[in-house]
Amino acid sequence: MNEEWKVQFPVNFGYLPLESCRYDGSRVAILPVPYDSTASFRTGAREGPQAILRASESIEVFDHETGTDLVKVGVATLPPPILDRGNPEHMVDEVAAKVRRISGDGKFPVLLGGEHTVTLGAIRALATDETPFTILQVDAHLGLRDSFDGTRHCHACVMRRIIESFPSCRLVQVATRSVSAQEAAYLEETDIHPFYMERVRALGPGFIDKVMQDLGESVYLTLDLDGLDPAWMPAVGNPEPGGLGYYELMGLLRSLCSHKRVLGADIVGLNPIPGEFRSEAAVAKILLKLIAWLFRE
Repeated sequence: MNEEWKVQFPVNFGYLPLESCRYDGSRVAILPVPYDSTASFRTGAREGPQAILRASESIEVFDHETGTDLVKVGVATLPPPILDRGNPEHMVDEVAAKVRRISGDGKFPVLLGGEHTVTLGAIRALATDETPFTILQVDAHLGLRDSFDGTRHCHACVMRRIIESFPSCRLVQVATRSVSAQEAAYLEETDIHPFYMERVRALGPGFIDKVMQDLGESVYLTLDLDGLDPAWMPAVGNPEPGGLGYYELMGLLRSLCSHKRVLGADIVGLNPIPGEFRSEAAVAKILLKLIAWLFRE
């Protein structure tokens, strides 16, 4: 194995003992991607991965709901890729190469961003014409602009680039509540029908069944944390009022892991607030629950 993959990030998720976070014996591989070069409004998401990993010291690595122990699952925390921060395409290529390696080794890839552009790298690694899948995007924003701030490769355009580059992939968007006029016009040309928060509220708990019906059998999850209510997830770069509550998100992820084949996941958009700890602690818990549902016995 390449020496690079033996080196651990300064902090392992859950502060697991060494024998439970070695790459060879782990079923999950976490790839931190501290990149936020195209972020708008408030930068700082590059600090998100390390903040999440440090916060994971505060959580139990045993999940009482499923009886899953991460010590037994094995969760490797890999070093971040070396990135050219002024070149989004380079970042995407580097992430794609890492995720391709992780998936090829039979491990479940989890990316910790960083901004949403990192998702393109994961999809580039996993998407093939032979194995189409659905992308489940939890996000306050659509990410369907054609360009933003003079570039077509940024967080505001990431889902547009994905569905253009990989037409075999379908897109299901949940918790949307911020749409540009350009994106609204584009939606009219597609078969994408976002689950706006107004729709989620109107459906009540039944929104989860509706989302599951829209998804295919195989799913990639991308969770932008601004899709959640900033009342409990304030540390994001582009907060929007409203959003999913904690137990709404838990219900959605529980159903996803129970009924679909999940190929990989990313959690992006954490923008740590100095002196404020609850957001990264919540993300660490969300990741624990996701792994527990995926690998419950």
